[in-house]
Amino acid sequence: MEEKCGIPEDYFDFIYSIYAIGWTTNLEVTFCRIVSYLKKDGVFIFSWSHPIHKCVVAENNMLTLSDRKLSTYVNALAKAGFVIEQMIEQSDDEIMQSRNSDFAKKKQRCFL
Repeated sequence: MEEKCGIPEDYFDFIYSIYAIGWTTNLEVTFCRIVSYLKKDGVFIFSWSHPIHKCVVAENNMLTLSDRKLSTYVNALAKAGFVIEQMIEQSDDEIMQSRNSDFAKKKQRCFL
């Protein structure tokens, strides 16, 4: 993600990343690379688990796990030139409602 790979610059209207962006070893460089691929006013949409943490980072020629906060992502996006128009976070209640499982039913009984 961090290196040029032959993708044309100023080419895409939309770029999507579904549960991948958190694995980059250099978030700021990756976001700058994505900006370069987008046309002016292009849109970048990505998803990642929340809280955002436990990502791989390169330190001293070694790959280690790093805790990234939500602010790390927001600040890296801003530094790359993105403007955040919307951030959507799913609540625990929404997650539980979307699961039709015994676990969800047991949770509901615990809080009655």
